Amino acid sequence: MQAKTNASEVFDSFYELFIYEAIEQLSLKHARKQSPLADLLYEVTSIGHSIGRKIIDLLVRDMHVKFQTQLDTMKFLCTEFWKFTFAKAVDNLRTNNAGTFIMTDEAFKFIARVSCADHESTEYKDKIRTYEAFVVGLIRGALVNLGYDTVPPIV
Repeated sequence: MQAKTNASEVFDSFYELFIYEAIEQLSLKHARKQSPLADLLYEVTSIGHSIGRKIIDLLVRDMHVKFQTQLDTMKFLCTEFWKFTFAKAVDNLRTNNAGTFIMTDEAFKFIARVSCADHESTEYKDKIRTYEAFVVGLIRGALVNLGYDTVPPIV
């Protein structure tokens, strides 16, 4: 009996592999140029920003609803945006009621699949920072297209 593959699973796998390979190629390019890590992080964040803007455009294209509050916007990002981008919703969204939101994804496969022999090495930590920069760019791009022109740094 042959296992049936869901088309969205194939797309999700392709999407992840594409992003991983793009980040790896950028990392190699910056390593060859011996540019500082900050340059790589900036470029990866910029690419994430562009993709985040495009994803939000797709998701809200047919919606005629303006989000009433920042919390409504963040809930949308944690459910619809995150599901579209990472195939599952965020596990938890918290706020300090002063404009700071904390999104928690306990099983964040996108970062979990980054591999390195030594998880304490600088190489591994830099690699994780690079993938995090992509996600930060995604979120920032999404927020910009939802009307938040000045987005504070995401930590």
